[in-house]
Amino acid sequence: MMTSNLKGEYIQRILKRNQMPRNQVAAISGLSNAYIKVLEKGETTRVSSAKLISFAIALNLNLNQTDKLLSTFNRPNLSDDEIPFFIEASKKIKCLRQCYPYVIFL
Repeated sequence: MMTSNLKGEYIQRILKRNQMPRNQVAAISGLSNAYIKVLEKGETTRVSSAKLISFAIALNLNLNQTDKLLSTFNRPNLSDDEIPFFIEASKKIKCLRQCYPYVIFL
């Protein structure tokens, strides 16, 4: 099991690798900027699967990356029922980003 600090570092690596401004991640995921900062600092370990999945979709993580994120926070991997929703939501976000690359989605 990962410590809170390691979880925060993992979130920081994901955000750095993605290079999307935190406020844009917040707007797309529905999470607040402040909540994402809390995740980055490792100040919370009890994060719902729904929030983690929204975060993953906003960052355009693939299924394997999303499952790793979920397992990092001791949540079950995506279920067979959730995978089609995840793929469809990811396609919509990808399309929006391609159509409006310089827009911050609120």
